Amino acid sequence: MSAQTPIYVITATYNEAENLPTMVQQLMSLHPRVHLIVVDDSSPDGTGQIAEQLAEEHPSRLTVIHRESKLGYASAQQQGIRTALRAGAEVVVTMDADLSHNPQRIPAMLEKL
Repeated sequence: MSAQTPIYVITATYNEAENLPTMVQQLMSLHPRVHLIVVDDSSPDGTGQIAEQLAEEHPSRLTVIHRESKLGYASAQQQGIRTALRAGAEVVVTMDADLSHNPQRIPAMLEKL
């Protein structure tokens, strides 16, 4: 892995309007190579719209995928991973949007690569 290799982080969201801004802030401040892909399952709490606003703040570092209905966590992660791989990802990390996964652990994981 080179020093310029993008780090793709995938998160599946459903009703994470409260947590998503914090997660994005933590990830974006972590490293300039982090690119977040948010896969939203049509959250009724406005998570998708918040994700779009955050993508406007980080246009080259945040991608939002809107799904028509609640299709589930596993398929959302799979869709996000496929999107990252199509973009040429060499490094993919999955994280829960509820902040149960600490973004600060990513650098240690990358050292192992």
